[in-house]
Amino acid sequence: MTTQAFGQGSSFAVDDMVAFDLGSDAGVAHGIDEETAVEAPSPYAYVFYATQDTYACSVLVNIRQLKDVFETKYRIHVLITNEVSLSYVEALEDSGATVSLQAAPALANGTEGAGYYQDCLLKLYGFRMHQIDTSLKRVIVMDSDQLVLRNLDYLFEDKIEADLAAPRAYWIAKETFSTAFMVITLSDRVWHVVEKALDNIQIDKYDMDIANELFGDTVLMLPGHFVTLNSHWEDWNLPKWFHKPEAIVAGITNGTHEVAWSETQDLNKREQAQQGSQFEPSNYETAPDGQLKDSTQANGNKKGTSESLPKMTTDVNLPTLPKIKDDDSQMADDLLPDTIPGIVNPSKHSDGKPHLPGGIAPPSHGKSSSEVVSTETLDLKDKRYYNELYELYKQVSVLHFTAMGKPWGVNEQMLKDGRPDAHPVFREQFMTWRKVARNICPTDIVVEL
Repeated sequence: MTTQAFGQGSSFAVDDMVAFDLGSDAGVAHGIDEETAVEAPSPYAYVFYATQDTYACSVLVNIRQLKDVFETKYRIHVLITNEVSLSYVEALEDSGATVSLQAAPALANGTEGAGYYQDCLLKLYGFRMHQIDTSLKRVIVMDSDQLVLRNLDYLFEDKIEADLAAPRAYWIAKETFSTAFMVITLSDRVWHVVEKALDNIQIDKYDMDIANELFGDTVLMLPGHFVTLNSHWEDWNLPKWFHKPEAIVAGITNGTHEVAWSETQDLNKREQAQQGSQFEPSNYETAPDGQLKDSTQANGNKKGTSESLPKMTTDVNLPTLPKIKDDDSQMADDLLPDTIPGIVNPSKHSDGKPHLPGGIAPPSHGKSSSEVVSTETLDLKDKRYYNELYELYKQVSVLHFTAMGKPWGVNEQMLKDGRPDAHPVFREQFMTWRKVARNICPTDIVVEL
């Protein structure tokens, strides 16, 4: 075993044979200061992983969201590979995260797209976080190419009696869960099951395939708002789990493999109806026992947010909107986003032109791109689901970037030119990420908005 130092005052044990000797203490963080060890650390932590600087930048964005906006009281771990540069390792450490260098498990020889997905199995090391940090008992493992939009701490505090809880991959017809967001109750028993699968991985098997094969029958399904694709605001459709406020009921249903808070209800509005109180959505979360949890009180005195950075929030500057028609219905099955199970969504418009729902390209009538954008903007309010898509954004806990590209590769001008017919929230999602990244990422990943 060798020791490699990253940043000032931090050192991490790095196993030379991590990929082959998983039984060792590979990647275990050492050197905890005695002064910080007086109080036992929390057994809960968020876990991100990054295999490139661009993804490490997105981890920084979400660390800032969790810490400064939602004031999480729990630790954050980041698993990285040696492709992440020293400047990002230092930035991650400066953010307060614990960084652990790992060698990602290898895909089977002959796997299609192995170059693109070569490090995707690193997230499955989330199941061995109790070996990387022996104080941990439960972790929330998230993909980094996402945007956290609500406080998630209550998932640690609720009594989830399952080895794994994960959101339904609602864009897939069959019963499948997404590995982009996983709540894992750590144990040697569960890790050994995953470890054995990694040792015997088959061709064309990725993280999502492995996890569903191992835990598909026992997973506790979470609502779809824990991983919501941003393609809804590109294609003007609604996920099946979304319910308009007027359709929300106050009851809580419990069923086999169903999470105690119902995916058919907006959490904040349901509690508001039960308690008869008014509160800000960003400050409260709901527990399965029906009790309100004030995240600001739970975390003690409210901390200040950096004035130099824009505040990330789920609130949108809503225009004056007409009343939503009562007869609006959910999208049909054939309007589900055309993503693949691994949530990698290549550009669906091969001709490079913007398309309306149904695959119809809007006519330009010989106008310039700027004129087309202006015309489309004027017509957007008349489109179906205009109001509902604003409401959907308020209900999202974690947004996953699948449409058009990752936020570090899509600037404002590209959005105007490429998706003039997208819902206004679509642009807001990219701009929210890019404004923060431009301020906190150490390299020029985001130069212009």
